[in-house]
Amino acid sequence: MIDELHSPSTINYKVNEANTNIGQFVLVYNKSKQLFTLHIRIASDFVSKNNRKSVILSLGFQQSHGCDFFGGAECFYTHFFAVAQRGYGNENWFDREVDYAHAMFKKFTEDFGAICDHVIALYNLVPPRPMRIPAFTYSFEIDPELLKSKVSMPTWIEKVAPEVQIDLKNDILSKIEKLKNEYVSFAALLFQSGSELELSVKKFFEFLGMKVVLAEKSFPVDMFAESDAVRFAIEVTGTNGNINNKDRKVGQAITYCGEKKEDEKVILVANTFRDQPISERSKESFTKEAVKILTPTPFNVCLVTAANLYNFWKDIIEGRKSKTDIINMLRETSGVLEYRT
Repeated sequence: MIDELHSPSTINYKVNEANTNIGQFVLVYNKSKQLFTLHIRIASDFVSKNNRKSVILSLGFQQSHGCDFFGGAECFYTHFFAVAQRGYGNENWFDREVDYAHAMFKKFTEDFGAICDHVIALYNLVPPRPMRIPAFTYSFEIDPELLKSKVSMPTWIEKVAPEVQIDLKNDILSKIEKLKNEYVSFAALLFQSGSELELSVKKFFEFLGMKVVLAEKSFPVDMFAESDAVRFAIEVTGTNGNINNKDRKVGQAITYCGEKKEDEKVILVANTFRDQPISERSKESFTKEAVKILTPTPFNVCLVTAANLYNFWKDIIEGRKSKTDIINMLRETSGVLEYRT
């Protein structure tokens, strides 16, 4: 089956496709990585409804602004199925792997709209958290009774409810709101990029007790954080790899270093390897060449991962560090801020 996958001259193969009322789906096989990738070009009216773009990204998809399989148009893509490293004891093991990938592709394209709608329904029941496609079975089903439980009661019901029940309800709602406002915002430091990551970084420095102002779009840094003791100029980026010396953000940090005030400390916050679990991320978030450029005087840039900002937040709320400790670490570090909880 699919003998052309064994051709030595090509790496990526389009091996299946489907068109639905939601959009176009393409299944791609990467020979060098032995990995199937799913690419989707989704109809704009489907994406815009109920903020489905955020749902799609939360499922582990990334957004491409130029997809080879859709003539350079935008798409969402994700790793879909990795081929087993060992055979099944017979010469047809690879064909069986391919058959399985095709079966999953068919089921997923049929269920994709329902999956998105189910996730939206769940988001209305509990605070959202990062999810990925492997968390779902492809016969995706939710007990309809669960969704029915979100029935709005008449307002007069509370007038006859026991006071202890009203207090319990208010306590639960308060904790859910706190969870949304605190944990969910800081958890975004681990997987977000773009404006969502910037807002999470802003929230972190506000959590430290600093006054934070977003910079104009034309500025080489994204925001300024200030307290009585220090002023930070902060550049933020999210990437699926690491930061090297040719990265645009390195250039922007250098540019601002030539403009900064004497009392300012420049910080580059990078959410590196953001599509991977923390335990699987490379330890080299900033290449040696990038560090060599940004560390010397007069730059003295502090290089810190967004994951470490998350760790700082955890250590503060759990009593292992103080806010002053973290501010001092950021102010005094030139180069990579190494941190282990």
